[in-house]
Amino acid sequence: MEKNKLLVVYNICGFSKREPVDWYIDCLNNILNQDFEDYRLVVSSCGNSMTTIKKLTSTFGNKISYNFIPDRITVNMSFNHTVRECVREFGEFEGYMYIDSGINFRDDNTVLQQAYDLYKSDNYGILTIQASNDNGFKGWLGLDGFVENEDFIIPVGAACNLHTQIFSNEIFKAFDSKIIPDIFVAYCTESVFSFLAAAVNQKWVIKKDLILEHLKSIDGATSGFDHTGPKGDSKNNLFGGLDIYKICEDPEAYASGFGYEECQGVLPHNKEAYNEDGTAKYPERLREFIRTRMFLDNERFDYSKVVNRFVK
Repeated sequence: MEKNKLLVVYNICGFSKREPVDWYIDCLNNILNQDFEDYRLVVSSCGNSMTTIKKLTSTFGNKISYNFIPDRITVNMSFNHTVRECVREFGEFEGYMYIDSGINFRDDNTVLQQAYDLYKSDNYGILTIQASNDNGFKGWLGLDGFVENEDFIIPVGAACNLHTQIFSNEIFKAFDSKIIPDIFVAYCTESVFSFLAAAVNQKWVIKKDLILEHLKSIDGATSGFDHTGPKGDSKNNLFGGLDIYKICEDPEAYASGFGYEECQGVLPHNKEAYNEDGTAKYPERLREFIRTRMFLDNERFDYSKVVNRFVK
């Protein structure tokens, strides 16, 4: 049986009490208007009010799916949970697209087709579509402006910000049916992404010449979590008493080829753990380090115990 092409996950959150539901509806309509076959759209909702939930379901009905999570969890967790629920219901997909609530495709009905065509054209594990702002290209990649004229391969150890991104099924399967590392309360997640791809022998690419409108923090940045104190330190913001410095001091981190927040010099990866073409020499070792150290075990966070209502 042929796999579905893309699971498109539109992520919203209500804990800030800013729930621009008319904006959500406009964004969702523009995703539904895509000239692309064999994709499924799901709203991953965390902490949204009944007013918002009712307006979304009355507007779209069964045109889309919904995963309503009332509890206060991070968007990394809610996205992972929603993907798991959809795979359980519909089977695996070729790729899983994360879309933040501030992204709007507007009247471009070719976004999914363009992204999918590039995604399938090479061995890509992660594909980024550019946002109109807050890409992080300057700090991470030294790029002014946008990626134009040629698709850009993000080198191992570099990154950009997460707004609209496809992750591969290989990544989903490699990390116990999870995609985005869930040890993080707020920041720094993206600094791990290039290693996710390397661990499954894939690459991370930025799509050239495609820029989507982005309204920053439309329903609250890292909403529902205190990221102004010690947990919000950009180098140490982990769950369950974990300490990123201790994780990075583990000799296996460097030996396996892992790196962390290299733009701040926290843990530059071991270049000797990579071939000249940028592929990992020890992908299984790197994969196991990430699986056990960048994702929470069931004792710290059990996805099967998340309270939710999934509507097919």
